[in-house]
Amino acid sequence: MSYQLRDYQTDLLDRINKSWFSGTRSLVCQIPTGGGKTILFATVVHEANQNGLKSLVLAHREELILGGKPGGGGQGGNQPMTQ
Repeated sequence: MSYQLRDYQTDLLDRINKSWFSGTRSLVCQIPTGGGKTILFATVVHEANQNGLKSLVLAHREELILGGKPGGGGQGGNQPMTQ
């Protein structure tokens, strides 16, 4: 990917991976506003994809999937599945 994670994001990503590979399947992570949640979960999905795993991202609002702007224009590259 073309961005650099911040130190606290890398630390959290390492903790997510350690938990995942130790057998934990239900994880909750908390990051404050502006902390880079979108970049972090995009990295998790990207790494899973690189390792042949599938991912599904669900959100209760279309703006969360499209990057916060009505009509899209966010950082994501995939089209959301909406009804």
